[in-house]
Amino acid sequence: MDAEPPKYRSLVENPEKIDLEASAGRDPWDSCREVMNKRDETAVQRWIDDIDSLLVIIGLFSAALTTFIIEFYRQLKADPTDMIILLLKDLVSFEAPSQFINSTNVDLQRHLFRGSSYSPIGSTLRMNIAWVVALLCSLIAAFTGILVKQWLRAYLSEIPTSPIESVPIRQLRHDGLETWRMGEIIGCLPILMEIALVLFLYGLLELLWSLNSTIAGVSTAIVAVFIIFLAVTTAIPIFFPNSPFKSPQAWFLWRSAMRLLSLWRRFIRPSPSDLSSSHSGSTWIEREVEISRLRGDELNGRALARVYKGSIDEDFRDIICSCINTLPINIAASFVFELIATKCQCSVEALLESIRNPGTDFLLETLSLKFGTRLRRGARRLQSMILDILHEMHSKPFGVTILVDLLKILRKLLIDSEGGVCENLNHRRAWDILTSFMTPHYPFQVPRLCLEILWDMTQVRCNSDYCPVGMQNVLTYARDAFTRNDNESFVRASGILFDRLPAMPDTLVTARCEVRKRLGEWMEDLAQYLLSQNTQKKRLDNGVRVKWCSGLVAVANVDSGLISAELIALLEEGADMGLVEWDDVERSALHHLKALFHHDDLKVKKEWHSMEYDISDLGTGTDFRILTSCKAWSSEMYPRSVGDTLERLGLRTALILS
Repeated sequence: MDAEPPKYRSLVENPEKIDLEASAGRDPWDSCREVMNKRDETAVQRWIDDIDSLLVIIGLFSAALTTFIIEFYRQLKADPTDMIILLLKDLVSFEAPSQFINSTNVDLQRHLFRGSSYSPIGSTLRMNIAWVVALLCSLIAAFTGILVKQWLRAYLSEIPTSPIESVPIRQLRHDGLETWRMGEIIGCLPILMEIALVLFLYGLLELLWSLNSTIAGVSTAIVAVFIIFLAVTTAIPIFFPNSPFKSPQAWFLWRSAMRLLSLWRRFIRPSPSDLSSSHSGSTWIEREVEISRLRGDELNGRALARVYKGSIDEDFRDIICSCINTLPINIAASFVFELIATKCQCSVEALLESIRNPGTDFLLETLSLKFGTRLRRGARRLQSMILDILHEMHSKPFGVTILVDLLKILRKLLIDSEGGVCENLNHRRAWDILTSFMTPHYPFQVPRLCLEILWDMTQVRCNSDYCPVGMQNVLTYARDAFTRNDNESFVRASGILFDRLPAMPDTLVTARCEVRKRLGEWMEDLAQYLLSQNTQKKRLDNGVRVKWCSGLVAVANVDSGLISAELIALLEEGADMGLVEWDDVERSALHHLKALFHHDDLKVKKEWHSMEYDISDLGTGTDFRILTSCKAWSSEMYPRSVGDTLERLGLRTALILS
C-alpha cells in the first residue's frame, strides 16, 4: 500500500526517529550512521534476548536428560552383580550324582563366560540412542548460541572513524550478515532444541513400555497430543498468513513447500498464475505486506476499530475518525456499526436486526441513553462519522440497505440523543446532506426517510435560521408528493419549506430565478390541496402538525407576490370549518395575511369557492353557464381552481365578463 499511513501511527514511539531540530547543522552522514546503528542494535538485541532465553532452557533440559542417561546407560553392558546373583542361583539349585561332577565344570564355565557375549535388548538400545542424540543436540545448540553471541558483539563493535567512512563499513557488515545466513543459523537453534525434546520423549516412552503398559499407554497419549499440536502449529502458517504460530521451523517448512511448488510449476505443470504466487516473500514480514495489499481496507477498518475501542483519549479518537474517512463506504459503515454495537453491548447482527425490523428498536433507544449528556463529545463524533460516510455516498457506489441503516441511526443521534440538539454544525451538515438525497435518483424509501428526519429536526426548531442549498430538492419532492396524492409527505415537505424559507438567500427568489417560479407552482399546488381538503371536509394537517397561517406569513415575508388572495380565502374557510389547528398565533397570522389583500377581493374568492362546491355536485356532460355583471372582476381574478374542477367534471363552461 503506497498511501500515506494514518496519522495515529505517528503517536507510536519510533526507535529510528531523529530530532530534526537537533540534527540541524549536523553532518548528514552522521544522521545516516545513527539510523543504521539503531536499526542494527534493535535487531541484534532481539536475537541476543532469544539466545539468552534458549540457553536457560537448554541448561535445565540437559540437566534432566543427563540424569536419565546416567541411570540407564549401564543397561548397555552386562552388570557383574547380576552375574554373581545368577551363579549363586544355579549353585543352590544344582543337584547331580558323583559321576557327573566333571560335567559341572563345563556348566559353570558356561555361566562364567556368559557376560562376554551380552547384548542389550532392543528397547534399551533405542532408548539410550535417543537420549544421547538429544543430549548432543542440546549441547550443540548451547555452544552455537554462545558463538553467535560472540559474533553479534563483533558485529556491533564501534567503528572509530568518521561518519562517511563508518557508513560503508556498517553496510559491509550487514551484507556479510545476510550473505553468511546469520539469521538462519540463529533460527536453527530452537529447531535443535525441538528435535532434542522429541527424542527425549521417545526414549522415555520406550522405557515406560518396558516397565508398565498402563503407564506407558497414558504417557503415549499425552505425548501424541503434544506432537500433533507441534506439527499443526508448524504447518498452519503455510495455509493461513494471519496465523500467530510463526517460528523458524515453520518458516523452514514454508520455504521448502514454496520451492517444491516452484519446481512443480516449472517442470511438471507450468502455469502463469498460482495460488501462492502472491506469497513469495523472503520473510514473514514481506509475506504479510503482500497479503495486506490485497486486504488492506478490511484490515485497516478492523485495526481502527480495535484501537478506537482500546483508547479512552478523546483527542486520539478524533484522529481515528479522520482515518475512517479514507476507507471504502462498506468498511467505514462496518466500523460505525461495530462501534455502536459495542456501546449497546450487543452483536452487530442484533443491532442491524433492531434497526431494520419495526417495533424492535430497543437497541436504538439504548443508543440514545449511551450517548447522553455526559458523552456529548462521543455523540458528536459519531454524528460526524455518519455524515462523512453519507457525503461519500454521493460519488461512490453503495448499498441502499447500508444507507437506510445509517439514516436511522443518524435520526436517533440527531433527535433523541441529549447531546444532539445543541450541535449546530452537525445539524447544518445534516440539513445539507439529507436534502441532497431527496431526489428521484434514489430509491423511494431513501428520500422518504430523509424527509422524516428533516421533519423531526423542524419540530425541535433545529437551526431554523439556516436554509440549505438542497432545499430546492425538498420543493421538488413536495410537488412530486402532491402529484402522486401522498398528502402526508406533501404536508411535511410544506411544513419544512415554511420553516426554512425565511432563511433563503434573496438571490434565490428574484423575479427571474427558477426557484421563484417553482415556489409559485408549489403555492398553486397548496391551493389545490386546501381546496380538496375543504371540499371533503378533512383536516388540512393530515395528521401532521403544521402552522399554515404562520407558514404563509413566512413565505409572504420572503416574497408577498407568491401569496394569492385565493390561497388566503381557502385557508380562512378551512379555519372557519375547524379543519386547521387554531390558536392565537395562527389567528394573528391570518389577520396579517388578510391585510396583504383587499377585503372585497377575499370575499369574491370565497364566493367563487362556494360556487365550486355546488359545481362539484353536478354530473359530467352537463351544460353550465356562468353569467355575471360584476365589473370589478377581471379574468386575472378568475380562480384557476374553479376551471380545473369544471374540467375534471367534464363540464362545458362559458364565462361572460361585462
